[in-house]
Parts: sequence; C-alpha cells; structure tokens
Amino acid sequence: MKKGQDYIGVTVSFFCHDGEGNYVLQKRGTSCRDEHGRWDCGGGGIEFGDTIEQTLRKEISEEYGVDVTDFEFLGVRDVHREHEGT
Repeated sequence: MKKGQDYIGVTVSFFCHDGEGNYVLQKRGTSCRDEHGRWDCGGGGIEFGDTIEQTLRKEISEEYGVDVTDFEFLGVRDVHREHEGT
C-alpha cells in the first residue's frame, strides 16, 4: 500500500528564511516522485504517531542539515496531487 494513493497521506510543508527576507527553495530532482525540475519549498510526510512539530524538525534537519530555531504555524491547505494519471 502506498501513502497518498491507497490511503490519505498528510504532509508538513515549510518555508525556511533568514529573517531578512531571504528564503530557501530546492529544485526537485529526477529521483523525486513527481514535479521533476520544479522549485519547491521543503516538506515531508507525517508518520503515524508523530506530531506536526516533530515532523517539521525532522524534515528540516534531513533536507537542510540545520536545527529549527523558531517556527510559526501558518494554516492548513487541502492539496490533492496526481500520481501516474490518477
């Protein structure tokens, strides 16, 4: 079974910045699931039992190699992505 296809997948998305108006974006590689070559903010799937904050801290550490110094919850958004035509 695949998260986001066979059952609902919930993710955390985030924007990292330096407090001076500069933001970090990453370019999606060919090994990503979809949207190859597009610029994207960071994000990652929430695992069962993890909180939003735990996932946020884990993903920022994995993707950027830094610790979270502060964060602000900006809201919720429903996004339904297409996978292999479905």
